[in-house]
Amino acid sequence: MLESKEMLIMRVSRLFDSNMFGSFQWLLSASLLVLMQGLAALVSAEAMTPHQTIESNTQTLISLVQQAKENKDGSKGYFYTNPNKYYTELSRVIDPIVDFPTFTRGVMGRYGTSDYYRSLKTKEEKAAFKKNYRRFVKEFKQGLMQTYGKGMMAFNGQTIKVLPPTAKDKQAITNRKMVNVRQIIINQGKEYEVIFKMRPDRDGKWILRNIIIDKINIGELYKKQFESAMTKYKGDFSTVVDRWLVDMDNESKKKK
Repeated sequence: MLESKEMLIMRVSRLFDSNMFGSFQWLLSASLLVLMQGLAALVSAEAMTPHQTIESNTQTLISLVQQAKENKDGSKGYFYTNPNKYYTELSRVIDPIVDFPTFTRGVMGRYGTSDYYRSLKTKEEKAAFKKNYRRFVKEFKQGLMQTYGKGMMAFNGQTIKVLPPTAKDKQAITNRKMVNVRQIIINQGKEYEVIFKMRPDRDGKWILRNIIIDKINIGELYKKQFESAMTKYKGDFSTVVDRWLVDMDNESKKKK
């Protein structure tokens, strides 16, 4: 049974209030960091299993974060004067592994289904929906880049380990089905489990479809926020897209 929005927000708030790197943002960011480390160069990516993808030890993203955060002379890096450059570089690394269109449709819930699209009565309504959907994918992605990109600035080499695949995982990999890659983040003696839900795309490359952090389903959390926004703006998808980043920023400020 899915938790209510209030319960999810309360649990997330507890993570914000904890000492785990100062914010819940860092936990997801650190998880994404390890995921993306193995994707920057994209060398033999199609031949890699989902676990190998996460475990790959390239230094591209770590270098990106370090350069953005701090210059060689110890002064503040370019992130503080040109954050858009950092987000652009971050997007370049993330894009190949995250299926943003599918992730976004999942966040949209029933509004992202083919049944909902077919329920639209006119060509004009369908055309407007397609336009707003494309805008929402862009806005949703931008929000994630900004929120968790900032969180990555707190990365300082804390312990992160990926658990080896189980027999069930190996069977799912062989059958090209959804695989749960489990990762443990250790800070100050506490362990936090992160689950990457990965599935191969049409080309056989393993793609991130969702993340569960310490039993908090990120996709479901955003799904409830989207549903709430559609209710707030009386089903006006265009307004939801227009207000998405502003409303998410306001929600974030409330939790601080």
